Amino acid sequence: MELHLTVPPFLREGRLFVFYAPGYESDAELFLTWTREVLGKLATFFPDVLTAVPGNINVLLYPLNSGVDFGRAFADPLQNSINFLTPSMGQTRGQDATWYQGNIAHEYFHILYSYYRKSAGGHSYQDSPSWFREGVGEYARYLVLGEETFDRIYGQRYGVYIPTLLQRPLEDVDPYAGGSWALRFLHIRYGAQGIRDILKSPAPSFWEAVSSVTGLTQEMFYGEFRAWLQAQLG
Repeated sequence: MELHLTVPPFLREGRLFVFYAPGYESDAELFLTWTREVLGKLATFFPDVLTAVPGNINVLLYPLNSGVDFGRAFADPLQNSINFLTPSMGQTRGQDATWYQGNIAHEYFHILYSYYRKSAGGHSYQDSPSWFREGVGEYARYLVLGEETFDRIYGQRYGVYIPTLLQRPLEDVDPYAGGSWALRFLHIRYGAQGIRDILKSPAPSFWEAVSSVTGLTQEMFYGEFRAWLQAQLG
């Protein structure tokens, strides 16, 4: 029996591939441009943003009725892929270039972080708390969009969680919101270099990695984080 495999059309630029549904090459061209720009911006803060991820980097644009919901993006670190519904098929519904670029940054960072953990040894990607995994994705979005644009789009949505974060652990709060604030705190205190050092730490546990960079125990981290959050309320 002869096996026929259908490979979707794709655009390629170096190691970057964008696979798309037939007839939607314009969407693929946009994603090729957006992804190139996003990776260029991230490289300012993480110079190994490309070299730390081996093999090809794949963007998959799914057609309607593929099971991918509009307005959702997700990463597959095992396939080095970030995945979206084809923009034209979703009729945009308010999602613009800023939305897509921010999500490219967020999802790619899941892939990058997973490779950092594989290379470093010690605790695994899954051993880090969900607020940190989603937080570094939001941190990548913040770096790419810039503080003003990020706060304009996400500031109010994430700001409503501050009173809860002052009372409850990060583990008990929406991981995107809590992680976003926690990574902002780390960025202001320790800079991108400090965050890179945590991401790449060979420490056997997540909190030991944080402590090795910041000098803070988990309890001390929460104390200083909440003091900083309180100041954000003015």
